[in-house]
Amino acid sequence: MLDQALDQEIKRLEEDFILVRDYTVESLKNSLKSAVPEPKMLDVRSTLVIPQKNTVIPNVYIHPSSKVVTLKTDIEEHFLRAGNPIQNIDPRKLFLVFVPPEKKLTHHKLLNEGAKLTTESDLRSYLDKIDSQGFVTRSLASEDLFIKYDLRQNGAVYVYGIFVLKDEAQPECLTYKYQVGKVSNYFSCTECGFNCKKL
Repeated sequence: MLDQALDQEIKRLEEDFILVRDYTVESLKNSLKSAVPEPKMLDVRSTLVIPQKNTVIPNVYIHPSSKVVTLKTDIEEHFLRAGNPIQNIDPRKLFLVFVPPEKKLTHHKLLNEGAKLTTESDLRSYLDKIDSQGFVTRSLASEDLFIKYDLRQNGAVYVYGIFVLKDEAQPECLTYKYQVGKVSNYFSCTECGFNCKKL
């Protein structure tokens, strides 16, 4: 009789343990669902590639609820930190190509063909070619949210367009800031024909 009572007590304790365990697991799942954001709302680590400037900016974190135009700041800050700030940038003339991780290597040659583009018409033709390959392209001026483009971890965002860095900009003509009696070390200006020999 004592053995039978002991067996019943062990069985009841096992059932209670299973019930408590299941309740704890269910409670933990519900807690995590409310505390942890959905994976599609977490920051996406991506690489910014600007073939025309031979530039790769690794580990750029993009929040899915951010607007596409916010990448302009990342691009400007990168060149500023590099000591070669952007002199002239028009987000409407810069275009982004969203590249999933599995296409970074398989389409590497096609994606880097854009490095040689120098005119807007060439750029438009190239973007049409990219679009035909199934890539998503958008203007950097877009107010769309990144979540719309299904960015994935370790993907890349290629930036194409025409913008001028400090090292590439033509220096301002001496005649614009000439001061009488001041010695200048300058160049020949093609705009006004003014010639200044290097000293």
